[in-house]
Amino acid sequence: HGGSGQAGQKHKTHKGGRKRQRNQEQGQVETSSSSRKRPGLKQRTSLQGKKRSRLQAAKSHREKLREQTLREKRLATHGPPKVIGLIPCSDLVDAQEAYEVLRRTASQGHAAREDEGMLMMSSLGASEEDTFCVPDVRVRLRILAPFEREAREGEGDRADPLVRLLDYVRVADVILFVARAAGPGPDSVMDPACLSQCEALRAFGLPSVYCCVQGLAGLGLAERAREKKRCAKVLTDQVREGVSCLPLDTPQDSLHLFRMLKEHKQVEPTWRRQRPYIIADGVDVTPDAQNGAGTATVEVTGYVRGQNASANQIFLLPGLGERHVDRIDAREDKFERERRIRGGGAGGGGGGSDVAMADMAGARTLARAEPSQLESVARENIPDPLAGEQTWPTEEEMREAEEAARERTRTSRMVNVKVPKGFSEYQSAWIDEEGSDELEFESSTDEEAEEMADAGDMAAGAGYGFGAGEIEVDFAEDGQDGEGDDGDDMGMDTEEEYEGEEGYEGAMERERRRRREAEDEDLDFPDEVDVPVDQPARQRFVKYRGLKSFRTSPWDPKESLPYEYARIFAFENPTRAQKQAKAKLRQPVAQFSHLRPDLVQRGTHVTLVFTGVPVAEAEALRSRAMAGGRGGAAAPYAIFGLLQHETKMSLVNFSVHKSQSYEDPLANKDELVFYTGTRIFGGRPIISDSAPNADKHRNHKFLRQGESCTFSLYAPIHHAPLPVLCFKRERGGLRLAASGLVKGSDPDRVVLKRIVLTGYPHKVHKTKAYVRYMFHNPSDVRWFQPLEVWTKYGRRGKIREPVGTHGSMKCVFDAVVQQRDTVCISLYKRVFPKWQDHENFIR
Repeated sequence: HGGSGQAGQKHKTHKGGRKRQRNQEQGQVETSSSSRKRPGLKQRTSLQGKKRSRLQAAKSHREKLREQTLREKRLATHGPPKVIGLIPCSDLVDAQEAYEVLRRTASQGHAAREDEGMLMMSSLGASEEDTFCVPDVRVRLRILAPFEREAREGEGDRADPLVRLLDYVRVADVILFVARAAGPGPDSVMDPACLSQCEALRAFGLPSVYCCVQGLAGLGLAERAREKKRCAKVLTDQVREGVSCLPLDTPQDSLHLFRMLKEHKQVEPTWRRQRPYIIADGVDVTPDAQNGAGTATVEVTGYVRGQNASANQIFLLPGLGERHVDRIDAREDKFERERRIRGGGAGGGGGGSDVAMADMAGARTLARAEPSQLESVARENIPDPLAGEQTWPTEEEMREAEEAARERTRTSRMVNVKVPKGFSEYQSAWIDEEGSDELEFESSTDEEAEEMADAGDMAAGAGYGFGAGEIEVDFAEDGQDGEGDDGDDMGMDTEEEYEGEEGYEGAMERERRRRREAEDEDLDFPDEVDVPVDQPARQRFVKYRGLKSFRTSPWDPKESLPYEYARIFAFENPTRAQKQAKAKLRQPVAQFSHLRPDLVQRGTHVTLVFTGVPVAEAEALRSRAMAGGRGGAAAPYAIFGLLQHETKMSLVNFSVHKSQSYEDPLANKDELVFYTGTRIFGGRPIISDSAPNADKHRNHKFLRQGESCTFSLYAPIHHAPLPVLCFKRERGGLRLAASGLVKGSDPDRVVLKRIVLTGYPHKVHKTKAYVRYMFHNPSDVRWFQPLEVWTKYGRRGKIREPVGTHGSMKCVFDAVVQQRDTVCISLYKRVFPKWQDHENFIR
């Protein structure tokens, strides 16, 4: 046992095989264990330094998480009250009783601690009767009145029950679904109305969710467990996984719920953490006396929630529009003021001075708007009508044009290209020289091109594609061209056109049947159109062009843009602009905090001062804020701060999928109502595919179940992430049609509408075929001859020549063609959405 090693054994060295010598030269493999060297002092120090850095980074991360947790707990005790919303799951639930139990528990908890001499805030708060500070668990709560599902009269789409529910949920920190135990029937936990609402809530994104069950007090232990399990299963299937199910019959149940809200980590939607918002506790309107312009000063008081607020950003006031804030004043927290007043009174006789100090504390200004740093409220760009005018070229430009012309002449003399008979100079550029030997060619002359132009075979001004020219999209013309593939003629007729209930319902049913037939036809024969007999195809499809390959062929996104593109804004780098907009609201480190005097930290009780507001709009805003949250008829009035550039118009894209409950066809350019959390507006989007890493996207006629598509329309810029819900207006109100997320703004996104011209083989001989019924005259065959033809069985080929005078043609393919096959040609043109009135986005 005298060998090396612990057991006295000597192991064989590893043999590197035939590549051993090369690996030894490169230093990848060591020849023996004896040649392995211990790391030197410098290397060991480097390794130790790396390990020390990793340990330090992990320690810093733990400390950061600990500080964040402590800050959240402090905010729960001394910060903004947690907003609790109650949603009844069925008509069997007594939501008002649950609301009173919660309020009674919070009030009784304060009264008990007040008798014991505890110096905690009373139940008086921002909303007088609905805001509490519960001493037993040291948590501040604002309990909203239960949501009422009945339809209410109001202004426009905001009065719809679904929109009111979303407005109710978007400001809540905790949602309590109230159910009834031991209810009769399978729908005792959730009725169909609540199930339809849950689909919209899932798409919108919910904060922390709990299930509160009524009627468990009189049941045994086994029955209680069974009812809680049944309710938890329904909530898990319809709302979210892992929903806690709690009883809500006694004050002890309410205290247990309050403790869970204090100790458990709450879930907050990401889009709400990135924007500041304020739930209005009070609104004061003061008419301006110094001028007779009929304006007033509006002061909105509340807590800054979500993200830090800036005095230079724009705030969106529902019903009023987008406005700059004049200044942000500090308003002492009523909880802290009451506690300080009670503390002064207990100390003996200092209460009066404390009250005076509390009143004076409300006049301190935290931040004031800087005119040079204000965000622009310009919604549209003002286009210059002379920007596209042709100016006289400079001498340098004329010299470059002459050199380019000489270069083209020299190149054309070197290359002698043969083209088919009747082809113009432009059409000859599309000839594939590899397969030109199969065709009968003869030289093309300018005189022949001029004869074709004089005969009307060429469309005037054609510059791109096959008579495409400059694409000036006219939607009215698209709707009249007889294709029926733009979706413009898919709109429902209005109720005023019919007399009586039966006439309207019958017309709506016929319209639905027609749309379903169109959707089924598009599924069986996608994008196929017929060439009109009384009009040449080269004129009918003058705006279309062919593509060699949809994936690789180029399409200039700046080419032939409509006039609306001069009115919108675009980013050079959208991702960078989005990051910069979000970073502007983050609080800098302590040593650089003086560089951002416009920022107000979240959790601060402030008053936003808006000046120059018309008196009528100011009074309407105050009435709306006072009605918010009372009786569940209206949600609490909330003001959202917009990120940078979110007031400007652009082409916004939404990634959506069709709702499972919406079975009617959803066509391209159908009028929809969009809800993004911060805005609600209408639009008629165009539908396209969501292919990743593609520079061109195909336009779809319908949005089908199971497909993820992209909606594009002109709208104010929305920085992702943001949810989007698309509603369809119907006679009974709004109905959820699609939902998804905001992708961002990208005007350069190319959406191409495809049409397919079809013909049928009349005679077939191996790879050759005579094709009929695609065109109706030989001139059209010659015009579209440079395009590639394809079949539904996967064959590809070319048009050789026209046959006869009725539009038949001879084609050759890359393989044997079957008689039952269909010959197709694909044409494309770029489509754009319709422009919407900017007032639609303010309301």
